[in-house]
Amino acid sequence: MSRLIPKLIMAIVLVASCFLPSQGSEAGVREDFLQAHKNMKDKKFPCETIPYSNLASDCIRQRMVIDDNCKTVQYRCDNEMKEYHDPKPVLIQRKKYLERIKALESDLTQKTNALREFDNRPAPKDDATIQVVKKLIEINQRETQDLKRAIEELDREANGRYERIDKRIAYAKQCIESRREQQKVFEATSAQAKNETADGFRAERDELVNKWDTSVREHEEPKDQIRRSISTCEDMKNYRP
Repeated sequence: MSRLIPKLIMAIVLVASCFLPSQGSEAGVREDFLQAHKNMKDKKFPCETIPYSNLASDCIRQRMVIDDNCKTVQYRCDNEMKEYHDPKPVLIQRKKYLERIKALESDLTQKTNALREFDNRPAPKDDATIQVVKKLIEINQRETQDLKRAIEELDREANGRYERIDKRIAYAKQCIESRREQQKVFEATSAQAKNETADGFRAERDELVNKWDTSVREHEEPKDQIRRSISTCEDMKNYRP
């Protein structure tokens, strides 16, 4: 429920912003800027400091997109969900199975050669020893087949984990793009405000421009953190024992 409250507030502001006067007359522009400046002083959401209704609406919509795309549980690979998508333990176990199969294949070659030697000996043949060797060969072959099936299962598990990592990387990239789109809104607002020529709110405008430019910069650190998360995910995906 607590997560819904900010979204409900944003939705209300979004609807209200549609009824704000646009930058028509100078008096209207001044009024819009003074209200935006008051919102900033009242520490309201950054989107509520935008005096242009179209950009304010874009800002609020994009904020909602960020809330949906930037949940850390969706894109981080080193959080509490790591055990479900990290292929490292699976690959380590797979390597152990392969090494065991290699040893079994060597052992099988030796036992097969020994059996051939026993079979080629002249009578009387050592039937008891031959049966023991045959039994050992059967055990070897069963273990080898069991290990190969286990490796197939590990391969399926590893592929599933690779897919989950790819999804996290995709979510991370979506989050970065969402933040970049939000930055564009603040950049456009700042650029448009700097071209305003109406009198009576220059000081307020300059404070607001500083606020919007700061809002642009404030997205950089989260984007860098997400890029680091992508690197962590890629390192995890590229791990080979």
